[in-house]
Amino acid sequence: MSKDFNSEKEFEGHLRRDIISPLLKEYPVYYMMESKKAVDILICKNGKEPALFFIEVKYHRHSHGRLGFGHAKGGGFQPELLIQKPTYFQNNMRWILGVVGKDGYLFLTNDELTLSVNGGKVEKNITEFGKDYLMKKPYFRLLNYSS
Repeated sequence: MSKDFNSEKEFEGHLRRDIISPLLKEYPVYYMMESKKAVDILICKNGKEPALFFIEVKYHRHSHGRLGFGHAKGGGFQPELLIQKPTYFQNNMRWILGVVGKDGYLFLTNDELTLSVNGGKVEKNITEFGKDYLMKKPYFRLLNYSS
């Protein structure tokens, strides 16, 4: 059963509350930050080999007309990460995309996300996802949920 969300913020809340928090309860060395600045969801791994994991959340409603990232002029933190490809973020960052009416989500690496952008390359003013990519890609059902 597909659940539609009214906003990206609502979609992020669902991912935090219904998927990531229950999953992390099984792995006590991980902690999801409540506060955020650079990315939507930050997960910390404690212990002898600490690490950080970053999740960006995007949600597309057809009434929006577009799905993109960065600020309105095509710059910002997200495009810079995708253009510069710092190793730590390449290894530890994922994107979860939801589309209204789709039963499941896209779970993408930075490279997979870059392929989904119109033209297949992120540049300063090319920061929108191709609609065909969003509609044809197989969606993963991460968890059964009800609400």
